[in-house]
Amino acid sequence: MTLLVLCLQSPLHGAENFEPLPNCYFVDEVWDKVGEFTGLKCHRASGELKDSQLILRETILLDGAELQKAHQANFKAFAKMVSLLRL
Repeated sequence: MTLLVLCLQSPLHGAENFEPLPNCYFVDEVWDKVGEFTGLKCHRASGELKDSQLILRETILLDGAELQKAHQANFKAFAKMVSLLRL
């Protein structure tokens, strides 16, 4: 997971001020291919790493506004991890 966050530093530069929906790169390339199926195994409220600083929301059963909110929350969680790594 740390490697994934490091790879995202460029696309997420300035993400701490980002309010609209996450860009298509995050949703299509990062979340759909890695986050949903790998990250959620441990990085969720009831997962093994529930006490970590990276908690993700499941999106697979959501649609509409709830899906958008979950994508935004996951994008912010990844952006927070990137900002911590840059310190």
